[in-house]
Amino acid sequence: MLVLSRKREESIVINENIVIKIIEVKGNKVRLGIEAPQDVKIMRSELIGPREDLAISQYQELHSLSFEEQSTSNDSDVRQSSPLLNRLIAQAG
Repeated sequence: MLVLSRKREESIVINENIVIKIIEVKGNKVRLGIEAPQDVKIMRSELIGPREDLAISQYQELHSLSFEEQSTSNDSDVRQSSPLLNRLIAQAG
């Protein structure tokens, strides 16, 4: 996980087409503004069920493997266990 510090009105750019801007900081709450293409799904993590959350972490682990590890690992069991993981992999492909 990449951890960054930002001040009010500062931004983070992801993949040249997603901008996350710090709008306001009040106590322990941070308001964010997110600019992204319409086809990018943005959800608060608490709205994602535990199954989808697991699929996302499995996807992230799968794609953080080196090329050699990917070519020797058998990820078909992981893919079969999660329809969301299959969609994430298809979108990234």
